[in-house]
This record gives sequence, structure tokens and C-alpha cells, in this order.
Amino acid sequence: MAPLTVGGLPKDAVTNLLLSPEIEKIFDQNEVEGVEAELPHKRLERQPEPQEGFFCTVGKIGVTIPAKTFDKTFGEFEMEMGGELCTVQFEDVKSELNRIEAMAAVMRQAKKCQVNGTIPEFIVTAQLDAFNFRLMVAKKLGPSIEKQVLSGNLSTEERLKLVSLTFSCMEDLLFCNIIHRDIKPSSFHYDFVGSKLLVSNLGLARITPKSPRLKVPFFGNLTFCSPSTHLKLERTHFDDMVSYFYVVLWIFNKDLLIWSSENDKTVVYQLKSDLMEGKVLEERMEKFIKDQKIKDFMNQVFRMILKLPPKRPSYRKIKDLIEKNCS
Repeated sequence: MAPLTVGGLPKDAVTNLLLSPEIEKIFDQNEVEGVEAELPHKRLERQPEPQEGFFCTVGKIGVTIPAKTFDKTFGEFEMEMGGELCTVQFEDVKSELNRIEAMAAVMRQAKKCQVNGTIPEFIVTAQLDAFNFRLMVAKKLGPSIEKQVLSGNLSTEERLKLVSLTFSCMEDLLFCNIIHRDIKPSSFHYDFVGSKLLVSNLGLARITPKSPRLKVPFFGNLTFCSPSTHLKLERTHFDDMVSYFYVVLWIFNKDLLIWSSENDKTVVYQLKSDLMEGKVLEERMEKFIKDQKIKDFMNQVFRMILKLPPKRPSYRKIKDLIEKNCS
């Protein structure tokens, strides 16, 4: 096994990056048509690396990267570092995306500003020049909410609890001035050692731009992205909250998302626009939700989200409503 010392990027350096013009270039680099926070992860056009088990020192901890771990352009693997189970995310430098440094930057921003502690912190970032890969090491997360919800075994109270937990994540994003831009069920993971919910899939997240741009590519998940994404407009906290509302609908019944089986962007956009007008939403809830209190609650959340101002929004009223109905 070949030895190598890899100097991890100090967290202070990430803080400095946040304050430099370079961070805007890194965020812009990930704004590519059709990508999601964790996609694409295409197979490498070259041989998987390393060819054999590879020992290196990341930060101050010696680790062995298993043979052929880097077999795609973006992915993750688990390993133990200093007695702690960690997730290592990696990205091929040649992919021309830079989600690793973007994730590290928003995580560092969150360290200073979040209130609920729902945005995870990275341990170290590094670049393996020998294989042309960037790495980010973070504590291992637990499962996402997807399997739990899709099992169909959740009670109404448990679903309301998920609404509350996911909202805490959205609140932290707002406090940190971070636009996630790929909110979907798989973006919410449980803490590995507890019942707390954390927001993940931060590869497309960015600090809010100082001034909105006229055109931004379509990226994010087709089912859960906001109508503004289809129009290729600048995404804001409002768009994250629209995506959050789609997740709330999905938590109670995935069939509430009338477009969930559609692949045509134009059709999906039209169906989302119809839902935003309110009447279609009422019809879908009448069909798929039996509990009138839940229907009333979701209608209230929906109306409050629609009233959010484009600049400096406050989630206080939404939070009060959720606390009243989900506690």
C-alpha cells in the first residue's frame, strides 16, 4: 500500500473562502442543467482508483482507502476515523463540478448561524492529487425519511412530527442565509445516534446571491423543485419552502403530488402551477386525506408560504402554526 499525507483544508481556510469572491465562482460552477445535489454520479471514463488499498493521512489521522473506491464521478463511502464512523464524499476534479468545497462552505456558514443544529458539520476536506479527487469527511448520518414514510406504517401523529422536524431544518437554512435548491425527502436524514433530523444533499446549496440573476439553469429534483426552477429563475428561500411544502404533501400521501409520475418538464410545470392556484390542492386533499384537521392545517401552511415576501422572509407564523398542530 502506498503511503501519502494529504493536508486537509483547515476550517479557518473555508471561513476565509466564504469571505472571498472565489466562493461565488464555486457556487456558480455547480449550476449545471439537469444536475441534482448528489447526481450525476457517472462511471469514470478511466480506471477506478486506487488500484490497491491506499494508505494516507487525512488531517492527522491515518486511513486506508479500499481499492477501486473511486469508480464514479461523485459518490461516498464509509470508514472509521479516530474511532468514529464517518462518511467520505468524493468528487472527480475532472467532472468540472465542485460540490465538495461548496458543501464545506455552507456547512461552515451554518456552524456560525444555525439555531436548531440541523445542518451537519464537516470534519475535514482534502484533495487527493494522486487520483484527482476531492474529499469531504463528515460524521455518518442515519437513514433518510424516505423508507420510513414509504413503509406506510406511520401514524398521523408521527407524520406531523416529521413535518415539525423537517421545518426545523428549513428554519436553520433561513437563519444561515443558505438556499438549499434541492429539497426533497432524501435531503432529510436522521442523526446516526439519535432521533434528530438533519438536512443533507447540500451539493447545490449556496449563500444567497447579493443580487438576483435573470437566468439560472434548471437543476434539482424534477418532482420537488419549485415552479421558478422550471422558469430558470433565481432560487430563493421561497422556492425552498415551496419544495418543503411538496415534501409535506408527500409525507401524508405521495399521490397528492399529481405530477409525481410525469417526466415531461412542461407537463410537470403546468401541474405545479395549477396546484399553486389552490383549487387543485383542495381537490387532491379531498380525495386522499380523510382527516379534516390535517386538510385545514396543510391549507394554512400553503397559504402562509404563498405570502412569504421575496426578501427577508420570516417563518415565525409558519412555526407557530406547526408548533400548535404538531406538538
